[in-house]
Amino acid sequence: MGIAIYDSIDDVISMLNTRWNYDNDDAPKPRIVKTWEEKAVGIIDDLQDTIVVTPSSETVSYFNLYGTNHLHTTVIIIDIRSYDEDRFRSIVDQVDKIIKNQVRRTNFVDLRLTKSKSLSQDYRNMFRHIFETTYRKLDP
Repeated sequence: MGIAIYDSIDDVISMLNTRWNYDNDDAPKPRIVKTWEEKAVGIIDDLQDTIVVTPSSETVSYFNLYGTNHLHTTVIIIDIRSYDEDRFRSIVDQVDKIIKNQVRRTNFVDLRLTKSKSLSQDYRNMFRHIFETTYRKLDP
């Protein structure tokens, strides 16, 4: 037994990297990083398109006799950031298509897109969008 949130983060990153432009779209592939890698100190290219994957929460539901089985539901935040509106829109569309086409995942019960929110109005010269996804995994 364990927790599923870190497996979920790795799966999101792997899925985005391997399925990018699967539909022959010309969306530019952004840099995809875990939130703790983005917080590293150093010189970065602020104008590069970036997807930051962040763990949010994990709930555990017990079922079966004496609670011997556990269904873990993890919430993962996919944060898209760009400085060019056209590239930004194509990246958001590509991430949306990938998630919706990958409901069934290997080693997981399912992947669901549960929330989509634009945060572009909060920034000047930067475009930002957040997807909230949930993974469910049985007995990690």
